[in-house]
Amino acid sequence: MNMLDRDKIVDSLLEQHAALRRSMQRCEQLSGDDQADAVDDLRCALDAHNRYEERMLRQLLHEPAVDRLSIDHAAEHVALNDQLQATNDAALRVAFAHLRTHLEAEERSFLSAGLYD
Repeated sequence: MNMLDRDKIVDSLLEQHAALRRSMQRCEQLSGDDQADAVDDLRCALDAHNRYEERMLRQLLHEPAVDRLSIDHAAEHVALNDQLQATNDAALRVAFAHLRTHLEAEERSFLSAGLYD
């Protein structure tokens, strides 16, 4: 894979992360049925993002450990989605915190600037 393709994938994933953060912020500002609808939208967006990211990981990372990393990473995605099934504010706050931490960890690792230089 050439650098331009890698840059496009990384930029796309980072843009998706920003959109997910905006969605979480919107969810936190709402309540009741409006919040439930917004969380449903967030879960759908997260699911689409995760499917794309899991496909792209194999292209971005060319290391023997990529298979194990992919399996572990996919399991984290399932757990995050499960947490977003919460129906009370406290559990949703925990789910949002976990999702933010997950996005930040990705950005420090396989989405970090200069990793592919």
